[in-house]
Amino acid sequence: ASKIYATSLSAISANLGTIKVGTANIGDLAVTTAKIGNLQIDTLKIKDNAVTVPVVGSWTTTVWSTSSFIDIGTLTVNTDSPCLLLANAAVKLNFPDGKRWWRVQLLINSSVVFDAFGDNFSDSVALVGALYVSAGKHTVNLKWYGNTGMQVMNRTVWAMAAKK
Repeated sequence: ASKIYATSLSAISANLGTIKVGTANIGDLAVTTAKIGNLQIDTLKIKDNAVTVPVVGSWTTTVWSTSSFIDIGTLTVNTDSPCLLLANAAVKLNFPDGKRWWRVQLLINSSVVFDAFGDNFSDSVALVGALYVSAGKHTVNLKWYGNTGMQVMNRTVWAMAAKK
């Protein structure tokens, strides 16, 4: 037959070649490979947390040094399972009063995961660190120490759970 018309159709197995369907309502679909032209999804759940979304903070307010460590950026990251929490930061330092000594630390749950320091006339600093964490709420901090006469201009911190 070149066409089959049915109100209801069931089969244990069939080799049907190419099937063209206008609309299908399928309760449970298992697909090995797919080419999809225009996909619309109401709710997407990816098995085993294969995708994570980073948490990002960016600040542009100028902060003057106090000759003690100060918090210049904080993020909160929630994880639903134990994982490696990866954090990155970039900091732009300014030295309007000339060469000064500075130190920047990246912390996860109060543990220092990266520590950088220097004594230049101008610096930008990039920090990367990771810590294995349990499921729950975690804090990522960016702390800075600078001699009097220094500024932090811009800083960005991002963190995400590395689950796979």
